Amino acid sequence: MIEDFCKNGDDMNNMLMLDMYAQNIAEMVNWLMNDVGVTFQDGLIFQAEYQKDRVLYPVGAAKGLTQCLIDSMEAGDAEYMLDTRATELITQDGKVCGVKAQGIDKDYVIYADAVLMASGGYGYAKDLLPESLQSVLYYGPTFATGDGQKMVMAVDAKFDLFDLGKIYPNGVEVAAGTAKSTIWPNAAAFSASGILVNLDGQRIVNEKASNNDLKQVLMEQPGQIMYLFMDAESFDAFCSRAGENGISDEEIAAWLENNGSCAPIFAHGETIDEVCAIVGMNAEGLAATVARYNGFVEAGNDEDFGRPAAFLAKGIGEGPYYIVEQKPRFATTMGGVVLTGNMEVVNSQDQVIPGLYACGEMANLVHGSNSPVGANVSWALTSGYLAGEAVAKALNK
Repeated sequence: MIEDFCKNGDDMNNMLMLDMYAQNIAEMVNWLMNDVGVTFQDGLIFQAEYQKDRVLYPVGAAKGLTQCLIDSMEAGDAEYMLDTRATELITQDGKVCGVKAQGIDKDYVIYADAVLMASGGYGYAKDLLPESLQSVLYYGPTFATGDGQKMVMAVDAKFDLFDLGKIYPNGVEVAAGTAKSTIWPNAAAFSASGILVNLDGQRIVNEKASNNDLKQVLMEQPGQIMYLFMDAESFDAFCSRAGENGISDEEIAAWLENNGSCAPIFAHGETIDEVCAIVGMNAEGLAATVARYNGFVEAGNDEDFGRPAAFLAKGIGEGPYYIVEQKPRFATTMGGVVLTGNMEVVNSQDQVIPGLYACGEMANLVHGSNSPVGANVSWALTSGYLAGEAVAKALNK
């Protein structure tokens, strides 16, 4: 696992945090299953970022996982406050001892023996983002405003990798500057016969490569766009998993009605010539690509890009055909605070800031330059579990 993460993260990972992650992720999963009530689909899922199948998929996807966590919290005696925005850390003699917060009609001053920052990233905070991320389509939550980062900056917390963000290669532009992910619909299409092509109609990559490799190819394309080409069976598979990424049947129907006239491009036609004319793609090139790909399927070997044989089970069939845009998308920030092995935040002098802990995207250095599939969620859970244990131990609870 450590080797996979270092390779994927360009060896920029915080090794202390990565070792903690690797040593404790199994315990965290047991906690989820035994104490929180999370269930997982059978088996481990293939993702090219990993040498071995590592990905567990929760029943009900992220929504189901989140609901289990909420139910577990509500079954205990934890108090939580909605519509209440933390704005400032309270310190006394160098120790963090609480927070100030703003409610809808009331301000709060809340004192505590320890403060755990689990406030997420800063992907929606334009004032904190580097130039390289300013123009990338954003698909994350609008509450990722960097409030937590600004709060800990005020107490001299040490940061690293603050100029990095996780760019995925599978976005569709649903509004100006805003994307939705098609990562799971794409996976379904690739399990059938979906392929990735450029405007010349040529395949440009192994569709089952890592997201990092797919991203590199995408960013080299004119206009930073490539296209997912599908026959009817592959498109049906694509649609069957769209809801897992928050794309509704109604949205897909509307995009198909627009038929490539505006973003996002969801073009369709009865023939290759028809669908290519809509997006300005070379139809002869795409027809030749389809014939070549189907030859690889028949032979069980992708001579061009090495798509695994398990994903060469079906050739591209008759029309109608569909072309869906693929653009870079971004939400997760890689930068974060530096922690001790006890999940404590350190300052610019590498000294512990007493009373201050962090987890999740707030302390995301475990991934290095790029996070593999599933790792942001599992790091949030593992680091949150460890931070909770550390705070409880410090407070003798």
